[in-house]
Amino acid sequence: NNMARKPDEHLSDFIDRLRLMAKMACRQEPTEALRQRAVDILVEGNIRRVLPTSVRAALEERIMNRSLMGLPALSPRDIERECLDLETRRKERKLELKQMVQGKPY
Repeated sequence: NNMARKPDEHLSDFIDRLRLMAKMACRQEPTEALRQRAVDILVEGNIRRVLPTSVRAALEERIMNRSLMGLPALSPRDIERECLDLETRRKERKLELKQMVQGKPY
């Protein structure tokens, strides 16, 4: 439950490693449905734990907005997709800012 994300590891690679380890950890569950639910809980909790603060806050905001609009809750796979999307956008913004700073003379 305390799997660390390697430096500069892409979130999708971390999720793959995490899902593999969660499947191994939950292999003793009696039914496939219980096993899948346990894996999803482990994966979702650990993904949130390793997200940068800004991405975690944006994810919580999206989840809350869906709830306020009366939409169904996100599935664990949907949360993974949202996290990947939010982290990609964060990296793009950081790259844009870096390019803007490099382009300005001091």
